Amino acid sequence: MQPPIPPDHQEHSFNPLGIFFFLIYVGMYGLFIFLNSFMPSFMGAPSFLGLNRSVAFGFLLIFGAVFLAFLYNQILSGQGKGRRA
Repeated sequence: MQPPIPPDHQEHSFNPLGIFFFLIYVGMYGLFIFLNSFMPSFMGAPSFLGLNRSVAFGFLLIFGAVFLAFLYNQILSGQGKGRRA
């Protein structure tokens, strides 16, 4: 068993996938803000399960963020399997 690597010696790599996922989320959030600001009657109409579109879109934002985080973790976990410690 090898001793743990001190924090100042660990590998740090930049992955642009995180930036890409962040930009996807910012785009979704920007659309949410735009629709609520300039089309409030559209967002106030009932849609899914009797919820208005604003609340349904808010839940979509929350679940979308969790999904992107899960996807990011799965992709990066798969990249590290071939490395040796």
